[in-house]
Amino acid sequence: TTYGIAASVTSIVKSILFDENRIYPLSVNLNGHYGEDNIYVSVPTIINRNGAKEIVEINLTEDERMKFHESCEILRSISSDL
Repeated sequence: TTYGIAASVTSIVKSILFDENRIYPLSVNLNGHYGEDNIYVSVPTIINRNGAKEIVEINLTEDERMKFHESCEILRSISSDL
């Protein structure tokens, strides 16, 4: 596990340093993306030397969209209890 985490972080840092505009699953603040607002969730995101450049919205089925929304609601309820 340690090596996997290190490899992932190395890849992300390399993409930032070399301005590679690569897509990674990153936790970013959603503002209307995937129908969600004001929540940090891991979604496909293009990163470069300026940080998160663009959230990539993939097509979700209605079932996937519903489950994603349910997950966001669970995260909201947990964070409101903190």
